[in-house]
Amino acid sequence: MDLFLSEEEAVQAKEKILKDKMLSEMLTAEADKKLGGKLYSVTDCKSPAASKNPHDYFSEGPYWWPDPKNPDGPYIRRDGETNPERFEAHSKALSGVSKDSYCLASAGYVLDNKKYTERACQLLNRFFVDEETAMNPHLEYGQAIRGICNGRPIGIIDSTCLISAAQAVWFLDKSGCDTGKVKEWFANYLNWLETSETGLGEKFYHNNHANWYNTQAMAYAAITDNKEIFDDTCSMFREKIIPEQLSAECSFPDELSRTKSYGYSCFSLQATAIACEIAYHSGVDLYHFETPDGKGFEKAVDFMFPYLKNPFDWKYRQISGDVETAPTFLQIGGYRLGRQDWLSHYRSRRKNRLPFIVDYCYPPLMAGYFEKR
Repeated sequence: MDLFLSEEEAVQAKEKILKDKMLSEMLTAEADKKLGGKLYSVTDCKSPAASKNPHDYFSEGPYWWPDPKNPDGPYIRRDGETNPERFEAHSKALSGVSKDSYCLASAGYVLDNKKYTERACQLLNRFFVDEETAMNPHLEYGQAIRGICNGRPIGIIDSTCLISAAQAVWFLDKSGCDTGKVKEWFANYLNWLETSETGLGEKFYHNNHANWYNTQAMAYAAITDNKEIFDDTCSMFREKIIPEQLSAECSFPDELSRTKSYGYSCFSLQATAIACEIAYHSGVDLYHFETPDGKGFEKAVDFMFPYLKNPFDWKYRQISGDVETAPTFLQIGGYRLGRQDWLSHYRSRRKNRLPFIVDYCYPPLMAGYFEKR
């Protein structure tokens, strides 16, 4: 199954990039940086995971802090306030291998450069395949809290960056590389997500966590050709995510209650848009899906759109002043739904940024970007 591009779109995007000297040079420069960058593995940094297994991923909840009244006791929660002392080595490695492999794999495909594809394969194999360095395909110890738990279902949010790695695998396939072992890792991780107590705890959670779980499962099902789980994620989108998470005005109430309500509202919309795009490439239209009472993706973006244009009008709590005004869901959704107002705003705010080259958090819609450029 395709993720964010059909083969036809990828070929068109490739042709357009190769004809644009500036874009080709920027892509080459960015890939060259990654070519000389580091390799990643969770085994490179010893963690306090309860299993003591160096192949197990570990992270700590970002909003948990020592209790001033009981410094040696359990941590306490301060929502929206990130503890800079938490263990981050594994989450940085997960993000790094995802971003770098995506950059190199896409550059290798577009520029027909084997040194980029080979480096992307090396990155992915070291992180997911090689016996001495591979990460075990689970997140049992994600977002642990000192003195309270060894890991939580919501730690699965840490692996959203792997959607980029999955797209890297897609590009490597198109470049003729053998990605079978990496896909096997994704298949095992998907199985853990769908069968473990931890995975199911996240799947049926509320707010952006369930939304992102569903989007992740959809991406990993697509890259491993698991039609049964893919179909289930589409059903979850229609039967759970949209009807239960959106209010009558098509906001995300669970996100509005947070201390970073603006940021989390955009975060959940990003998951929604990515799910719509992945489904689109498998012939499933979630972009236009609406519940009987009118809830849907387009109306959810329309709720947020006035605040993207003027964040100062936001009437909910947002303790951080750093807010995104042109998130990728405007580009992706605007292209598929023909919303020129979304696309115009996106371009005006990001006119000096090139999504294909720079924005690695979520693989961009390359063909759509170049089609509307």
